[in-house]
Amino acid sequence: MVFQFSSPEGRSLCSRIIQDKTEQEPHDHQLDVITRVLDRKHVLAVTYTGSGKSGYIYMVIIVLRALASDPSLCPQYKGPQNPVITVICPTNALEDDLEAKMHRYSIPTLVISKERREKMKNEQDKDIFREAKSTSYSVLLMTPEMLASNAFGHLLEDPAFARREAALMVDEAHLMWVWGPGFRAEYTQIGHIHSRFSKGCPLVAFTATLRSGTAEVSPRNAVCRFLGLQAGHFHFVHRSNARYEMKISVRPLHQSRQSDRFPDLDWLLHAKGKILVFCSSIKWGSKIAFYLLGKQSGATMASRPRTYHRLHTDEYNRETLELLRTSSSLLVIATDTLSVGIDIPDIDLVIIIHPTDLDDAVQKGGRAGRDSIAVPSPHLIIYLPNKTYTEASAIIAEAEESPHKRIDTSLPQLALAVCKVANIDEQYENDPDELPCSCSSCRTRPRHPFPSPCTCSGCQPEVVDAPASSAQPATASTQKIPAKKRISVSMREIGRKELEGLRWDIARGIAEDDDAPLIAILSPQTMDRWLDLMQTKLDSETVSALISGEHLRELDKPLEDIHEIQLLIADNRHLRAACTKILSCLAKLHAIFHDIREMARVKRNAQARLRRQTQKAAKEAEIARAATAQVQMELHAIEEQAGIDNVESDDCEEDV
Repeated sequence: MVFQFSSPEGRSLCSRIIQDKTEQEPHDHQLDVITRVLDRKHVLAVTYTGSGKSGYIYMVIIVLRALASDPSLCPQYKGPQNPVITVICPTNALEDDLEAKMHRYSIPTLVISKERREKMKNEQDKDIFREAKSTSYSVLLMTPEMLASNAFGHLLEDPAFARREAALMVDEAHLMWVWGPGFRAEYTQIGHIHSRFSKGCPLVAFTATLRSGTAEVSPRNAVCRFLGLQAGHFHFVHRSNARYEMKISVRPLHQSRQSDRFPDLDWLLHAKGKILVFCSSIKWGSKIAFYLLGKQSGATMASRPRTYHRLHTDEYNRETLELLRTSSSLLVIATDTLSVGIDIPDIDLVIIIHPTDLDDAVQKGGRAGRDSIAVPSPHLIIYLPNKTYTEASAIIAEAEESPHKRIDTSLPQLALAVCKVANIDEQYENDPDELPCSCSSCRTRPRHPFPSPCTCSGCQPEVVDAPASSAQPATASTQKIPAKKRISVSMREIGRKELEGLRWDIARGIAEDDDAPLIAILSPQTMDRWLDLMQTKLDSETVSALISGEHLRELDKPLEDIHEIQLLIADNRHLRAACTKILSCLAKLHAIFHDIREMARVKRNAQARLRRQTQKAAKEAEIARAATAQVQMELHAIEEQAGIDNVESDDCEEDV
């Protein structure tokens, strides 16, 4: 019988070896992964940031080397005698970080990157891939580009190297979804390249953020497709990625990447502690840094904000990281280069400006408070585009109406959620009652439970020291708007144009000596509020009832004093005198929106009908092809038989 490392006996053996070699007891999820790898099984692991996923690499090597050097530990072991693990890393910074961790456990490691390859060639006159053939390295760290190179392809063809292959591992696997299709196409080739490894070489991918998503937008399905992992043929390890000790705030940013001033961030001038700000572009991050520096009169070199990105020299970036590790207070504005794999334990606050989706936000937010003793109350602030924050329900409606557009709704859902922490749990399918890890360190310092009371910005609205904002936070009332009442982004554009026309109509009726500006009659913010109300308290039925009641004089009070109308006009004297015009305009908009929804419904039905007809035609064509093939086979058989009969007839004639 084949020995199973994932059995209780196998887990116990691996745990003893790891504790003996590292003086640390592995977490349950680490044993789940490494024992499956030793059983030559493919694994996809999703666990929280700071959970020790890099341990998958060095723990597998430590166990394999121990089994090879001492056969008495497991006589049934038949693995490689000098194992090597190839690890795919998204950034040079992560390669450097993992290299340092491997060296900490005396594991010979070679980093294979474009820069290291050139450096080895120039300084040592050596080819890095020829060096990788050497049996002296147990871990190869490389980027996807190096994995896909012809030089590594030649290495895979080497029989001696093939016998050593223990696993192919992919760190920060969520980036295959974020970067693979457009930014770094080599990510999508990992599954194909894995097929060139030795037979049975396990594939292991791990990350903190991988949502199952929806049928139209599923990061998990996309990553599995890129890796070539098929349902039922890999082991899935899922531990809650919730960081319940972390305060989560969601705010709108009223400035864009085109802005030169960022007053929403003025409060950072007085913030204390280690602060890491993530910006999606080098230019934008630099503009924010220059803006804050200009507001920071008398700033010393030590107190100035620093930037971290690929255009800086390696020396400058290393200096920034060292300052971030050693200083008690520092503000660093970084790009995605610093978003993965950097293990600085005591960052107090992480700020993410315009994340691409929830995965991006949670992944970068995981840089905060990795050491719960050093930072017991870390804080994550997510700044969303103003439109995403204020029009979240419209974006969700647009996604539902146009599934072919593949609109990601993870951030609009977060903006709408009353409790941000609960929404993150929901989107990642986290179990708040998950069984705790049984290792000694987790028994001593267990993970935080779901916060009670919750401190997120939804449960406890914030008072921010920043300029007054016109944006209204999403509320619970907008969470469950039926699809037939939701107003999409395109509908809002139409709505604003109609309301601008209404504003001109009202302005024309104002006395000539009243020089009120248009914005005082009906501001853009008021227009957006009206469009929100049209999804809830002033839906089509309510507006129709108010118009009918006004026409039939069935209302028990003046129209301008009706509660629903008060929601529209407030104390605006210009609007108060135009209630009938306002209702007529809203009724017209409801009719337009109804026609748009109906057209979308008819289009969806037509597309579904076309798909069914296409599938039916394809099926009928397949049946026809099969029937034709059958007839051709029968004709061929008849022709062959006829040929035989003719031959026999000729033979008979010759005999005669």
